[in-house]
Amino acid sequence: MMDRRIGMLTLGAVAAAGAAWMGLVGIGDDDAITRGESPATNIVWILVDTLRYDHLQTYGYDTNPTSPNIDAFAERATVFDNAFSSAPWTKPSVASMMTARLPRELGIYDWDHILDPKYVTFAEHLQANGFHTEAHFSHIAFDEKETNFGQGFDVYDGSATVRKNVHKIKSSAAITDAAVQFLQTEEHERFFLWLHYFDPHRDYLKHEEFSFGKKRRALYDGEIAFTDKHLGRLFKVLKETGRLADTAIVFVADHGEGLGQHGIAHHTSALYEHQTHVPLIVYAPWMSPARRGEIVSAVSIAPTLLKMLNVSIPKGFTGLPIPMTDEGFNPEPNGVAYAETRRFTDQRSVMNDGWKLIHNVEKDTFELYNFVDDPEESKDWSAHDAARLASMKLLLAGYTEAPQTEPKLKPLNEDMKAGLKSLGYIQ
Repeated sequence: MMDRRIGMLTLGAVAAAGAAWMGLVGIGDDDAITRGESPATNIVWILVDTLRYDHLQTYGYDTNPTSPNIDAFAERATVFDNAFSSAPWTKPSVASMMTARLPRELGIYDWDHILDPKYVTFAEHLQANGFHTEAHFSHIAFDEKETNFGQGFDVYDGSATVRKNVHKIKSSAAITDAAVQFLQTEEHERFFLWLHYFDPHRDYLKHEEFSFGKKRRALYDGEIAFTDKHLGRLFKVLKETGRLADTAIVFVADHGEGLGQHGIAHHTSALYEHQTHVPLIVYAPWMSPARRGEIVSAVSIAPTLLKMLNVSIPKGFTGLPIPMTDEGFNPEPNGVAYAETRRFTDQRSVMNDGWKLIHNVEKDTFELYNFVDDPEESKDWSAHDAARLASMKLLLAGYTEAPQTEPKLKPLNEDMKAGLKSLGYIQ
């Protein structure tokens, strides 16, 4: 039987704080939020594509100043130090977040696997509970006809996407412009605003304002800094429109990026830290800032937000909400998170108690890492700790032996094929 404690996870050590929130978005003492008041009435969900947690200053990065606005936001929020996506590439990872189900439950493993309409999405549930739901995205992979990801959105806007030369897109300004327009004019009683930022995805374009060098990592950092600049605009407008008093904000990535570590340049084909360990930062008006070190799975985000909104959680959600009190989050101390990928390879992993086990199904090999003491995952313990290996195998078996859903297939249209080919995702 699959372990259902998917959302009860841990966050680790405190990293260096970024620049002060006050200096970047203008929150002074007279604007302070009274903690412990009423729950949020709205949600802003920010998802940044291909963003490594360890390239943000709030997670300890000190090579380039990539994230002053994100860091300042984090100072007023809860930073989860050990959050994990359920897949190292966009489609299954985002589907899992939207439905609080793991990829094997959804049957989404490849580009022509579509979200079955029978699965209730976070947006769909909020829409049914009287929320205005709006999405602005910048990745061709979210095309509604090819994914069904638009389920439950009153507005599902992909105008920032491009169909050809997908690598060349600079979309952070357009996504923020759309968000600012919405925040400055919306009149809905309750709303859910979902924003997808694509710029840190390869190819990494050079931004003269954030020129850290010509090498791959430097260009990648420049893309993060460019995105951060426009997120600063968003945070500023959230403050100016008074939404920090009644809106919960979640900031997360769908997956990370290899950047050459373990011999992997990008993502999709591996389950190492740099592909599945993601930043997760949650702001709630009534919660005091905090850092948490427990393991947390991204499939817990949707049910956690519903709990924060005092909205019921659909029975079909298998991700569990992160436990919380009036003061803040209190994740389970011994949580479990799962991930898998079946594109270019077939791998499954489980994270628990600071350890990760990766099973390469095709080769039937196992790798065991202590990701807390060894975040680079440089030492494989599988041949050195038989007891730990056995216990982690048992945890992973609970996941891999659970029933799985057969994919619902949808042939890709020519525009989608062209876009995915330009990204190197298909031949």
